[in-house]
Amino acid sequence: MYLRLAVKYFYPKLIRLACILLIIAGCYGCSLFERRNTQDAVVTIGSNVLTRSTLDDITRSASDSIDSVRIAEDYIRQWAGDILFYEKATHDKNPEIEARVEQYRRELYTYEYEQRLIAQRMDKTIDSAEISAFYYEHRPMFILEEPMLKGLLIVVPNATPDIKKLKKWLGKHNEEIENIEKYAYNYCTGYELFTDRWLTATELRRHVPIAQQELSTLLKQQQQIDVQDSLQTYIIQITDKRLQGEEMPIEYAEPKIKKIILGEREPAFISEQKALLYHEADRLFRIKRAENEQLEE
Repeated sequence: MYLRLAVKYFYPKLIRLACILLIIAGCYGCSLFERRNTQDAVVTIGSNVLTRSTLDDITRSASDSIDSVRIAEDYIRQWAGDILFYEKATHDKNPEIEARVEQYRRELYTYEYEQRLIAQRMDKTIDSAEISAFYYEHRPMFILEEPMLKGLLIVVPNATPDIKKLKKWLGKHNEEIENIEKYAYNYCTGYELFTDRWLTATELRRHVPIAQQELSTLLKQQQQIDVQDSLQTYIIQITDKRLQGEEMPIEYAEPKIKKIILGEREPAFISEQKALLYHEADRLFRIKRAENEQLEE
C-alpha cells in the first residue's frame, strides 16, 4: 500500500521523465513514444509497453518511497534506452544478419522439437546385457581418477568409552551389527552406513578431516581407518574398495553408460522421424518437383 502511495505521490516525476523520453524519441518519430490511456500502462514505445505491475515488481525491494521512485526512474530510462537502441540498430536491415537470425530461429525450433520427440517417443529401454557389453568394450573410459569405497563411518567424541571394542566390532560388522547400532545410539555424533553404495574419496572427505593423499595411501594398506581431531574420532570400516587407476564398478558407471547409449540413439531416431515426415509429405503430394527437372545419375 505504501509503495502505491509513493508512486502516486511521485507520479509527476515519472510524467516528467516520460516527457523527456518523448523528446528523445522524437528523433525517431513523433508517434514512436507515447503514454497510453490504459490503467496499467506507464510508458509505451510503439508496440512495447511498460506496465505499472512491472514497475511494482521492480520497486518492491525499495527501502522507502523516495528510493522506490528513484528505482522506477532508473528502470524506465534503462527500459526505454534498450528499446530505442535496438530500433536504431535494426532500422537499416542487414540481409546477412537477417539470414543468421532466421537460421538461428529455425535451429532453435528444430532443437526444441527434437527434444520433445526424444522425450516422448524414443525408446529408452536399456537392459543389463547392453550395459555390460558397453562397459567391457570401453573399459579405458571407466578408469578411476580417485579411490572409491563402501563401508561404515562412525564418529564419536574422543572421550567415549570402549572405542577399542567398537573397532573390533566394526571388523566383524556383519556379525556384530546389533552391538554397533546400540553403541552408535548411545555415543555416536555421526553414523553413516554406505555398504550398499559407493562413495568417492572426495565425498567421504566432506565428513572426515583427512587429506586426499593420506586417505589414498591408507586405503591401499588398511580395511579400517581412524582419524582424530581435537574433539572427535572418525572410524571408517571398509567393506569394498577400488583404488585410483583401477576400473570403476560397473554399477557406479551405469548412469554414465546409459547416458552415452541414449545419446548415441538420438541421431538415428531423429533421422527416422525425418524420413517418416518426408514419406508422409510425399504421399500427400506436398513435395512438388519441376516437371522438366531431372537429377543426373
